Amino acid sequence: MKILITAFGSHGDVLPFIAIGRELQQRGHYVKLYSTGYFERYAAEAGLPFQAIASADTYDRLIRHPDIENTFKGFRLFGRALTEILPVSYRALEADLEPGNTILVGSLLAFSVRSIQEKYGTPATIVHLHSTTFRSRYKQARATPLPAPNKAPTWVKRLVYYALDTFFFDPCLGNTVNQHRKEVGLPPVKRLFDQWIHGADALVGLFPPWFTQPQEDWPANLCMTGFPLYDHQQGQVLPSAVQAFLDAGPPPIAFTAGTATANVKDFFATSIQACKRIGRRAILLTTFSDQLPSPLPDHVAHFDYVPFGLLLPRLAAFVHHGGIGSTSQAMYAGVPQLIRPFAYDQFDNASNVMRLGVGDELLPFRYRPRLLAKKLDQLLRDESVKTNCRIMARRLANNEAIDQTADIILDTAKHMSPVPATSGRHVGNGKQAPLISSGNERLRASCHH
Repeated sequence: MKILITAFGSHGDVLPFIAIGRELQQRGHYVKLYSTGYFERYAAEAGLPFQAIASADTYDRLIRHPDIENTFKGFRLFGRALTEILPVSYRALEADLEPGNTILVGSLLAFSVRSIQEKYGTPATIVHLHSTTFRSRYKQARATPLPAPNKAPTWVKRLVYYALDTFFFDPCLGNTVNQHRKEVGLPPVKRLFDQWIHGADALVGLFPPWFTQPQEDWPANLCMTGFPLYDHQQGQVLPSAVQAFLDAGPPPIAFTAGTATANVKDFFATSIQACKRIGRRAILLTTFSDQLPSPLPDHVAHFDYVPFGLLLPRLAAFVHHGGIGSTSQAMYAGVPQLIRPFAYDQFDNASNVMRLGVGDELLPFRYRPRLLAKKLDQLLRDESVKTNCRIMARRLANNEAIDQTADIILDTAKHMSPVPATSGRHVGNGKQAPLISSGNERLRASCHH
């Protein structure tokens, strides 16, 4: 079977797809990854064929743009890039398509996957790294610094979704998607994120149900398999410089603003000052060394990147932006975490971390040396958080998310007819039943019904 995977985003967004691809390849299938050129070396390390559908420079420009740190401005930024990326992505998939022998896999914003699915009737799975794209008239994901408006009347929630789609998402992304669909002979779609995006043959949530609290009106074709917990340097040892710093004193606190955030001078300066106030050592993780003060104090070390699976168990605490990859890796390592959310799914992840008792949050406008020092000191002294972190690490010890996700992807091929979706099948209402074979009870247990 030929499996074509399209993924966009940062390390935490793309590396899980590389892990999925490697698992499928090890099962004897041909797997190819399509992403920005930045991830070519990561695909090569995993032994996956790769095709760039946007340059590494495009990726670098996006992550260095200050708008990336704001949800609405960030979507507009991607919308402008989509004009170039979408046609290239579609043509690349179309050229590699083998009817009757191809399965498509895509990330949330891989719109070309849904269009190819509709055009050719090719089985498709959309993999979601977090749950914020699943809408509900009951409990909603937290998408801002404020609490989610769960007590609002149903008609208010529907009106908000309608307004977001009509006045933001469709103008920002939908116009580009529909212009391309017209060029390839597909009908236009409205409200991309309402139902159309969930019209794939299977939806996979790379998060466990207990983390996100699924709602009864989520798409019926969703299966939640758990956190992917993947480092691209798995199996390696800590770099000698990292090992030496860790061995030279008590466990430090590590700080990262995420791999896709380049404008973080204040974040790191504040972090250094806070650690000095409470007498703690610090590790700063960023590939953007120009964002760091120079020289660094003796109690602080900087590294471009360290595999979280190796580093996090050695830490006293982990301070990060709240991306789902960083959040899940901290829980897996059993380390207390402090989240500084600024956009996207980060606010909801922070809320879930606090609900589970394994960490806390500090919003960017409050991220100041004195407040940060106080928050870190409280977190490090909280025995209940430490206990909860140990329990969480045991809970995540036996993880089969990648294996189960591969099963779901392969299972879609068993349930597809050769009739193209544009003839009336799977137009995209997001309500088809889970496509999991009746004999696979392990997978059925993870699916949303």
